[in-house]
Amino acid sequence: MDIPTLCGALFETSPFPTALIGSAAHTFLYGNSAFLEVFERSAGDLLGKPFSEVLTHKEAGLLVLKEILANGRPKLYREQRLHKDTPVFCAYAMWPVPSNAVPSGVMIQISTSEIDEKTQAMSEALLLGAIRQQKLTEAAEDSNRLLESEILKRTQTAARLHVVQSELQDKAGQLESLVKQRTTELTETNKQLQSFVYAIAHDLRAPLRAMQGFSAILAFEAQATMSEKAKDCTLRINKASQFMDALLIDLLTFSQISQQRLQLSEIKLEAVLESVLARIRAEHHDKTIDEERVGPSPQVLAHETTLHQVVYNLASNALKFVRPNTTPLLRLRTELRPGVVRLWVEDHGIGIAPSHQSQLFQPFTRLNGERYPGTGIGLAIVQKGVERMGGSVGLESVLGEGSRFWIELKKAPDTGAVPVELKKS
Repeated sequence: MDIPTLCGALFETSPFPTALIGSAAHTFLYGNSAFLEVFERSAGDLLGKPFSEVLTHKEAGLLVLKEILANGRPKLYREQRLHKDTPVFCAYAMWPVPSNAVPSGVMIQISTSEIDEKTQAMSEALLLGAIRQQKLTEAAEDSNRLLESEILKRTQTAARLHVVQSELQDKAGQLESLVKQRTTELTETNKQLQSFVYAIAHDLRAPLRAMQGFSAILAFEAQATMSEKAKDCTLRINKASQFMDALLIDLLTFSQISQQRLQLSEIKLEAVLESVLARIRAEHHDKTIDEERVGPSPQVLAHETTLHQVVYNLASNALKFVRPNTTPLLRLRTELRPGVVRLWVEDHGIGIAPSHQSQLFQPFTRLNGERYPGTGIGLAIVQKGVERMGGSVGLESVLGEGSRFWIELKKAPDTGAVPVELKKS
């Protein structure tokens, strides 16, 4: 509601002559019936006209209006004028009407009798209070409308959110059910695959063992009558069946390490190393080996069977890939690092060229297959086994000088380190 309309609603029936003057050109914006009666004018005559038309002392009255608009403070202006040919004393109580903290007009109340400052202040307070009350009412109504709109929006948002949450819950339930179904199917597939691998390994190894046995019997019983070519063929059959048998064993080991669930526990590394060395000594009892063990012997978090297989594969390679007429070296060296234990398996064998080191842990990689026996799966088993135990693996090698393979495993909490003296046999 604008100010003229507001004045009309408040003061039309008031017995006090009241008018509103605009700030731009000091023109009439509103005058109530009592005001028009005093000046014997109609609303059509005054609206839009300069206020100075009703003033006796025009310049003095305009100066008061300008002062009020400039400083924003009310003021009392008095003059005498003629009313029905009778001199009448008029007191103009004027005060600014603010809009957004800027005076936009001047409210005027006229009294035809002398009024004092207290009466002026009371009149001003009553008028401003009425205007403020009307503005507060309108503001409250606007706030209520905004509040109702906000409440409606929030209610609609909450309803949509509830729908979305229900949809998300349904989708989450469907996804969980699907994951369970897929997990069950995958578990069943893995079981079938594992059974298949075991069956294939068993069924294939049986005829291979028969080939080995029959070729050995043939070579023994008919060696006197067999030609050299026949003897060579018999030997090749036996070696081929042995290689195939070893390959199946390694494939089975790789499959088991890849699929079985490993339960890690605190393992005494010293006991595993001693077990591997005992196995190595038994298999190479007819050879001279420079064997060394250096470093602490902490406990690690590992799977004992897998760790034994990993260390054995590395130790076997250290003894296999050596130059002819060279005493092989097997050095097992441990060192403590932050949170982990690193085990080095070192040799002074033929070494590995840098261009071949990146592919060394891939299955069926045989860099010197024509000179050194092997299935090409041993180091793949090492990498897979260490990864399954939460560790890492790597190597350092110089062609012609030897190799140093290492594995890192998490150190068991609060484990001591007992130095192990150098051992040779």
